[in-house]
Amino acid sequence: MAMFQTYYLLQDTVFSAMRHNPIVRSMAKLRNEEQDDAQLLTTLNQTGTNQNLEALNPFKITDTTDKPPESRDVLFDDPISKTRVALTLSPESITKLQKSFDFGDFYERKDGILRLSGKAEAFVSGWFGDLAYKQNYMRADSNKNGKIEKDEWDALRGGFFSGGTYNAATVVESEIAGYQKGGFYATLSDALNALVLSDSNSDGHLMRFGEFQSVADAVQMIDAAISSGLNDKKLANKDLELLALEDFEKLHKDLQTRLKEQQLLQKIKDSHGTLGSLTNEEREILQSAQALNQTELQALTKLETKTLQGLQDEWDWRAFATLGAVAKLAQDVQQDVPQNPELDSVKNEIAMQLQYGAVRLFEWRA
Repeated sequence: MAMFQTYYLLQDTVFSAMRHNPIVRSMAKLRNEEQDDAQLLTTLNQTGTNQNLEALNPFKITDTTDKPPESRDVLFDDPISKTRVALTLSPESITKLQKSFDFGDFYERKDGILRLSGKAEAFVSGWFGDLAYKQNYMRADSNKNGKIEKDEWDALRGGFFSGGTYNAATVVESEIAGYQKGGFYATLSDALNALVLSDSNSDGHLMRFGEFQSVADAVQMIDAAISSGLNDKKLANKDLELLALEDFEKLHKDLQTRLKEQQLLQKIKDSHGTLGSLTNEEREILQSAQALNQTELQALTKLETKTLQGLQDEWDWRAFATLGAVAKLAQDVQQDVPQNPELDSVKNEIAMQLQYGAVRLFEWRA
């Protein structure tokens, strides 16, 4: 059952085959190629290597030699390297190709291989190029065993992204994109068979709905992503609470310091700038002030009006900064962190100090 009442979803192309100009080969050229291949394999097999054309591919496209019943080996040109590629297509893929393209695009060889030419070759070669180079199967397979596994999935670009917003009842997609990290098929061979069949009108473009996924699959994917995000947020809230508590406690101490500074400032004002009655703690607070010459502070018995004004400017600025930090953290926590008794206790104490202490800071200014 869907999580939301309404889904506004986007429809667009998510993957596209590489452009590959159709190559029309004469019957004579196809026969010569077949004869050359037979001679090459005969020579190789005489050395005991027992090779086939698939073994001569520039890189491995599958990790298995097992072939489904009634599948066919096809031969076509790589759109980038221009080298030939031999791989196995399922009977469903072969049937779909033969229904979509001209009879002359398929050459039946005596060795059982189906040599592709024309638009059929351009179609298969284009999707092969997309997988090998744009979706990065060739480089992602770092150990060259023909299969994407473990960390290799991170280098693959066969994934799909959906982004948007949601509220209690509605999901609104604002962005979709293919060629994202990850993918759905462990071998290039499996992926090519899937794309050949998925591209329903054989135009070299895979539309989101109708070819890449159904609306039901999209809704399920979105619901799973949102549910996962909500769970992650619940787990992260514990860390947020700890961080917020640490921040509040630090601001709590800062605020206490600001209050002591303002109380000391008022005491000095009340004594007309004299420092004789200050305690050791109060003199330590004065030592933190940048407005005063620390080397002369020990000998000072009175602050001149100009010096006192500079001290007030400095400590008032600190007080404003601390109050601003408290307000911002309170707003952030209210949005991201649920109620927490320990956190609320610190927040309430700060609020009381703001009400009965810090608010008066700016009434005292001369």
